[in-house]
Amino acid sequence: MGEMTMKTYNHLFTTLQEFEKFLTEQNIDCAAPMVLRIHTGVHASSEMSEMLACLHTYLPNAQIVGCSSTSVIYNGRHMNEVCLLSLTMTEQCAIDSAHVPCFENGIAVPGDLLAERLCDALSLHGKKGILLAFVPQLYYHCSRFARKITDLAPNVRLVGGVANQMSVMEDGRISSTDYTFTLEGCSNQTVSAAVILDEDLYCYADYALGVERISDSFRVTDYKGNSIRAVDDIPAFKWLVDMTGEHVVEENQEILNIFPLIRSSQPDTAWAIQLSGDSREASVFLMTDDIEPDETICIGYVNPNVIVDEVNRLYREIKRHPAETLFVYSCTLRKKILQNCSAWETGPLKNTCASGAFLGGEFFYDGTSCRFGNCAFTLTSVATQEVYPNLNTQVLNNTHNLHHDNEHLVDYLSSCAMGERSNMQDKGEIFSGIRSLLYADKTERLGNMTKLAYDIQVRKLNKLCLIAIRNASELIAYAGYRSYHYMFQEVLSKMQAFLREYGVRYYLSEQGEILICGNDQIEDAVFEQAMRRLDQYLVSANYFRLMPVFEFCLVLHEVNLLRSAKVVQSVLRTDTKKRFIVYSKDMGFEERNVHDVQMLHIINEALSHQRVQPFYQGIFDNNVKQITMFESLMRLTDEDGKLYFPDEFFPVARKYGLYGELSRCLIDKVMRTFEDKDACVTMNLSMQDILDPAMTELIYGHMQRARHPEHYVFEVVETEDIDDYKAIGEFADRIHQYGGKIALDDFGSGFSNLVHVIGLDLDYLKVDGGIIRKICEDPDCRSLLELVAVWCRLHNKKVIAEFVENQDIQMILCEYNVDYSQGYFFSKPARIFD
Repeated sequence: MGEMTMKTYNHLFTTLQEFEKFLTEQNIDCAAPMVLRIHTGVHASSEMSEMLACLHTYLPNAQIVGCSSTSVIYNGRHMNEVCLLSLTMTEQCAIDSAHVPCFENGIAVPGDLLAERLCDALSLHGKKGILLAFVPQLYYHCSRFARKITDLAPNVRLVGGVANQMSVMEDGRISSTDYTFTLEGCSNQTVSAAVILDEDLYCYADYALGVERISDSFRVTDYKGNSIRAVDDIPAFKWLVDMTGEHVVEENQEILNIFPLIRSSQPDTAWAIQLSGDSREASVFLMTDDIEPDETICIGYVNPNVIVDEVNRLYREIKRHPAETLFVYSCTLRKKILQNCSAWETGPLKNTCASGAFLGGEFFYDGTSCRFGNCAFTLTSVATQEVYPNLNTQVLNNTHNLHHDNEHLVDYLSSCAMGERSNMQDKGEIFSGIRSLLYADKTERLGNMTKLAYDIQVRKLNKLCLIAIRNASELIAYAGYRSYHYMFQEVLSKMQAFLREYGVRYYLSEQGEILICGNDQIEDAVFEQAMRRLDQYLVSANYFRLMPVFEFCLVLHEVNLLRSAKVVQSVLRTDTKKRFIVYSKDMGFEERNVHDVQMLHIINEALSHQRVQPFYQGIFDNNVKQITMFESLMRLTDEDGKLYFPDEFFPVARKYGLYGELSRCLIDKVMRTFEDKDACVTMNLSMQDILDPAMTELIYGHMQRARHPEHYVFEVVETEDIDDYKAIGEFADRIHQYGGKIALDDFGSGFSNLVHVIGLDLDYLKVDGGIIRKICEDPDCRSLLELVAVWCRLHNKKVIAEFVENQDIQMILCEYNVDYSQGYFFSKPARIFD
């Protein structure tokens, strides 16, 4: 993996003095070429013009591009009403910017022509790279513009979208405005753009939409520009009322945003709709896009359940592609109506350089062509080297809050069910489609999380049991998804038959877990007894072709039933001795989760900001009577400099799959530090490390470059997780070929397999500290040490004794001719070695 030659620095601008301090702290070469993206929700256009001139004095070779936006994405986090400066610096790419009018004499320039002019201005023809482009809200030829960019520059990915309107103080009054800008100036009449171009550039673009169609198709029979005047010869306003219900259109247009239009010309894209006036004769118009001839349309639904699947797919793909810089853009409407979802989907980007904004419409790439639409979450990775993003995709598993993104609609429909709007006209065709998509899981035909939220309000549900199949992944891997699904249906059918008399309700969570719920019609004690009987029934059942292992999480009368069940489940997953737990605040489950979440944040921050710290403990050579070797030990620090030890963060790192990244980071730092030093250094490796190709490739690469490879000693930790001595032997052989050495750590800790140990080609054997500590008073420990020392001398291996804490222990070690002593008697771990 090469050195990073592209780097992005993000800064929330407050004052020029703070910006100057930021440049100094980050050691940024202000004279270097760079692309400076700016998204602001606090500056009027006149203020921005002055600010651009000042920034140019600090960064004279920056290509500046940006637009107004009420919300930004800063290092993967959402921020409202701030100004984001994002500096992307690259050593080898060509960069440029342009400010091209998109209106002439008050008339919008056609999208094809605007694309041609921009491509000419930036010399995009035949080039490869990314095009950052931002257009004002009044411009509505964006789809044609995007498609023409692909025709003219097929290897260029279009990133960006429509500037957001914001309210700012200008000339002593509040003004609502949107604008775009480059160094040439600010305007709501031009497209601002910048490019990063290189033939060898790694560039991957993807998007998540999550919009499903829920109505038949209808023909647009009267339109002008981006306004729909009639659908199937029905006035547009009346058609919309017939489709969605009068109260949706007249009283709660925010709910209307959940139902964008899908067009026949671009069926995988959504467009938000607005009314051009309050009158019943108002046209429905598409935001920032024009109507195609012979267009047909249907109503779509922004479904959080589908977004979950699409975002998971997006991150699976993006992790496979190099990324030194991540550009992320999302839709203002998406954030407004799906607040939990928009925060959740950027979760993996926290503590990365990912930056961007929420726009009024988004450019994205569908795999073959650049496109434009609304309600999209777009992510583009760019790199000049094979450097892969450090994304914490584990946060995507936490989806239990997403159903609240439909809370306005749930409230609306539940109030109908409870008779608060008895004369409401909700017979529109849209609702037949909404109910099936909104409330039902497609696969198992149970209620989903949104249906659960609805029923908690309407049916007053107050008790819940979450039932999960603990070994689901293993069963799918063993038998395949089809067989697993058949077994799951069997389980569900048996559950429903067993509990038929209790009148409980069933739901399916996003993770495929069954939720059984009840209200006051079933007593708490009866409900708990029924769940315990169901547990025993499922355990004793032998009619399943596969053997599922169930876990039960029971919650009674909590404000958030599902959240409390998930808290219990997180405890079950770490305490495999239990399968059935009833939630209680007194059990301290939340405190455990808070600790894990906080430590996970510290780990991610440490990985992102190079806070994985090597500490070194000296190892005393008993023959030459001085310290000649150092053991490297891992520590983490947080942003305040607080130190964290392995027993604090390793359990969480292993639980969430981050141990490998921590270990690789430490080994890389240690080997770089010692590649030109005369002292020896030992590094701990687990079985997981040795079986990790990324780790072994890292080690072998350093060994090939090392001036003294014999100074590197790799300690294999001798614990119960060693189950592949053949792999250890092959690793040891490879290290010896490069000139390095191998040690076995913690020998005698209780898991030693002498047959395998004898068979390994070891250079050092480290005796466990639990034995060394007791050699003064325990004859058996002294006998074992003597046996190990004699055996090592006979087989030309060196012995290292750990936890040497006093002179008495050291004297016995010297008596038995132990080669090395390590412990506080000689050296305490420190940040530097001496």
